[in-house]
Formats: sequence, structure tokens, C-alpha cells
Amino acid sequence: DALIIDLRESAGGSPQLVRYLLSHFVPADTLLWQLQSRDKDQPQEVRAQVILQKQLQMPLYVLQSAEQASAAEFFSYALQKQG
Repeated sequence: DALIIDLRESAGGSPQLVRYLLSHFVPADTLLWQLQSRDKDQPQEVRAQVILQKQLQMPLYVLQSAEQASAAEFFSYALQKQG
């Protein structure tokens, strides 16, 4: 009936994993974030991948803690920004 993602003891991860996980909850090709490089004029856009034919439609709970870091923090932030 709902999905619970427990990040309370996560010390990090990779941006690729964050992109993969977020892609389950937003429409394909949704802009997730932009990366600005010092040696490029235009930011690099990171978009949701096509993971499922239909995105997950269920209540989602994300458990967090003060020990959470890196990609785990970013996953929570990016998910919240996507609404």
C-alpha cells in the first residue's frame, strides 16, 4: 500500500543511483538537476530515465537521520523538490 525508503544509516551513494531511484517516481525525461562546470558555459542536465512503463503511484515515506550524508541527502532533497 505504501513504500518506505529507510536512509537513516546511509553514508552516501552515487549520483547514478539517485537518478535511478528518482526515475521510479517522476515521469520519464523529467529534469532532476543541473550540473554547472567551470569550463563549460551551459549546465549539464540530468533527467529521469525510463525505468517502468508507468511510474509508481503510491504513498512514499523517506526516513532520514542526522547521520545521513552525500547521495542519501541529495535523494531526499531532489525527491522533495519534485513534489
